[in-house]
Amino acid sequence: ASQEKRALALTEQVISFIERHSGAGLNLGDPPPSIPQSLSNRETEILKLLAGGADLKTIAGYLSISPNTVRNHLHSASGKLGLHNRLNLLIYIFKNQLV
Repeated sequence: ASQEKRALALTEQVISFIERHSGAGLNLGDPPPSIPQSLSNRETEILKLLAGGADLKTIAGYLSISPNTVRNHLHSASGKLGLHNRLNLLIYIFKNQLV
């Protein structure tokens, strides 16, 4: 439990730092504290694996799909959430505790 608290605190610090120093103008709003209904089951599964630290190749191998397919699912999820890149997607996931 103590290690989880430290990891959560570090995650919050990283998110805060990125938001302060990002020229991307993150607009993450106050979305509901759950996976949006518009995301497919596969997109949700991939987001959870990505948030868990898996890279595209690892996710692809685990799900028996190609890295390009993983990339396409991430692009689709980003579009549905109105985000522009993987970093914004990860910030959204952690900030809204979707995993």
